[in-house]
Amino acid sequence: MNQTELQQELNRIAWTGKAYRMTEPVTLTGPESLRVDGCYLEGWHPSAPHWVDRAHSTLLVSNSTTPAIRVTGPRAGIVGHSIYYPGQRKRGRPREYPVTIDAPTRPGINVNVRIESVNFAGAWSFIRMTHGGQHVIEDVRGQVLGGVGIYLDNAHDVIRINGVHFWPSWSTDEELMAWAYWNPDRQGNARGIVLKRVDWPQIDNVFVYGYHVGMQMGSNTDPQIGNLAFDACSVGLDIYYIGQAGAQVANYRFAGNRNHGAWRGVPIYARPGLNRPLQIGNLHVHGDAGEHVWQSRRDLLQIGNYFHA
Repeated sequence: MNQTELQQELNRIAWTGKAYRMTEPVTLTGPESLRVDGCYLEGWHPSAPHWVDRAHSTLLVSNSTTPAIRVTGPRAGIVGHSIYYPGQRKRGRPREYPVTIDAPTRPGINVNVRIESVNFAGAWSFIRMTHGGQHVIEDVRGQVLGGVGIYLDNAHDVIRINGVHFWPSWSTDEELMAWAYWNPDRQGNARGIVLKRVDWPQIDNVFVYGYHVGMQMGSNTDPQIGNLAFDACSVGLDIYYIGQAGAQVANYRFAGNRNHGAWRGVPIYARPGLNRPLQIGNLHVHGDAGEHVWQSRRDLLQIGNYFHA
């Protein structure tokens, strides 16, 4: 089934509660198909008025060897879906699937990709974008079982992220959740957001619960962040490197919570290579938190208001 046929099927079942079983990957190449302004795979009926609750279509992923959705064209994307892995375990060791949405794009070719109102259920990793820019990721939810929620690299123009809610929506089984903190094959497993080479990303309203790392800055990135909150994470901000403009966070809340296998939480882990300032307007730390800042260059950490409960 090609993309146009799949969209027609999703429109047909959007209000029925039925699900569509995916047996092979879907590639979004646009922009010429489906909509004038983009090749979006929509999960609710396009004619629905804006005030109607969005009717998510459920995609059942039965392919376990490749990403479920590949985004390879400009102004493409996926809007309004629940992506469900029926073969995923609810207890014990989770199954490791490939990343769900993969955008292996090229600079200047794939821009303005939109991933909006997507719920991930039973996925190991959610979104990976490794080129392009001007992408929008908004209103994404789910439980990362062992990989990365949002991974961004080689983005040479501004990316906007808003409304991220990663929490134990799939399972609260203690053994399953422990894999997010510790995997015998790779120390420090699940991470909420990873920023590599990302120029001037704009990020707001992020909540992450129950991972080894809430957000990692791993290369030349200089984000502007509004509201950031991590709970039951071993490390909140894990910073290897910051770009020329530094990093700014308006409001950051960290809750030390050793449920499910987290370490005694570290709100900010600044690695020895840090060479640009991290500016935080308001920092609130409470619960079972250890050393609040690990870094060799404390002069690069600038906090306006600090509260510890």
